[in-house]
Amino acid sequence: MMDHRRSQFTPKLPLLLMIVCCAALIRCVQLDGDTGATGVPGDVGSEKAWGQAERISDLSAAPNVALDSDGNGIVVWMQLKVGASGSELWSRTYAHGGEWGAPERVGETEVDRTGAPAIAADPDGNAVVVWDQTDGTRYDLWSNRHAPDEGWSTPQRIERDDAGDTFRPQVAMDPNGNAVAVWQQFDGTRDNIWANRFTPRRGWGGAERIEANNNAGGARNPQVALDSSGNAIAVWQQSDGMRDNIWANRFTPRRGWGGAKRIEVDNAGKAVAPHIAADPDGNAMAVWQQSDGTRDNIWANHYAPAEGWGAAKRVETRDAGNAEHPRVAMDAQGNAVAVWDQFDGMTFDIWSNRYAPSSGWGTAKQIEDYDAGEASHPRVVVDPEGNAVVGWYQHDGERDRIWANRYTPSGGWGTAQPIDGHADGLNGHPKLAIAPNGDAMAVWHVALIWNDPNHGTWVNRLE
Repeated sequence: MMDHRRSQFTPKLPLLLMIVCCAALIRCVQLDGDTGATGVPGDVGSEKAWGQAERISDLSAAPNVALDSDGNGIVVWMQLKVGASGSELWSRTYAHGGEWGAPERVGETEVDRTGAPAIAADPDGNAVVVWDQTDGTRYDLWSNRHAPDEGWSTPQRIERDDAGDTFRPQVAMDPNGNAVAVWQQFDGTRDNIWANRFTPRRGWGGAERIEANNNAGGARNPQVALDSSGNAIAVWQQSDGMRDNIWANRFTPRRGWGGAKRIEVDNAGKAVAPHIAADPDGNAMAVWQQSDGTRDNIWANHYAPAEGWGAAKRVETRDAGNAEHPRVAMDAQGNAVAVWDQFDGMTFDIWSNRYAPSSGWGTAKQIEDYDAGEASHPRVVVDPEGNAVVGWYQHDGERDRIWANRYTPSGGWGTAQPIDGHADGLNGHPKLAIAPNGDAMAVWHVALIWNDPNHGTWVNRLE
């Protein structure tokens, strides 16, 4: 049975697919050399700058990206079918220095529709992508692996085929090419959290349900992070019949998954939208948004291998309005950067706070001051030295544009700037990836509406 919640993946997708049915009426656009205006330098005193935004695919949506240690990348996206509803999964590789490979199909051809893909890569450029797709009956979870010298292998299903529709897959990789995928899956009554592990020697294992056997309510929105030894931590939100709480479970290669543990205890209101990051030594930081009965705030909890989970802490104190959509990333020393959007009574702005192992959380700081329109859904990545890049979309009074800001330990936050490079289009949420040297890549899609010639998947690089 199909589930109406499929629209949670990409809010604009139903409109995109409807208009694609009339794609024959839309003027074709040549992609080669189709770039936008040049970006401007980011952080003052930094040698890195955003380049030119360029389009790498038309008729596409929900792109995602991963980079290896040399800055080579893979972008994956949902390719919309011309003249019919539905989508397929495609990709392009990027060689550091500026050369894009030809578009390649990632998934099967005989599908009705794919969901938004998740992708991760190891330092050598081996990548794993996971996605859900349907043949018109139900959504199943699939994966494929890309090796630099071999290309894409054969797609395979990785979930339990006796359960129901799969939703919201996520994947993370360690430096040795091991990967863990997590997702939510409907059992006919409620959603549960599942996981599967990939190793280069054995491939995918068996899917396991990893959340507490709590039948009071469903579990949703899983996220996962791995350390350098292949230990994984997954987080998700789960209802107790009254409200959603934040839960976590930890995987070690020797023992498998442990017991699920609730990592927040505040029952004033529901806790949702968790996200997690880990450093190479296995320290991790989880963030989420939680209602206090009046407004949503941003909370965090820290995990240390020798101590376990600590006490949940609120990382922002501004009570003008809701704080939403938190994300977090960590560097090699265990420092963390959290970002979110927050209402100030007039509009939503992008905020950040930084955690250091020696001193804990600092003071939250607004990292953009463009008040023409609301800013939302930030994403953050951090390199091993603590340089961070944040991307988000922001309305300029006429349309949504893609913005970014950069943090360096020596200079702090730079000046926020638009990086999309084109004057027209309705931009979707950006995704980011970063290499060890601080080079980064942002990807997003421009919706196919109003006969917009900019439609498709766009990329900009910080180098």
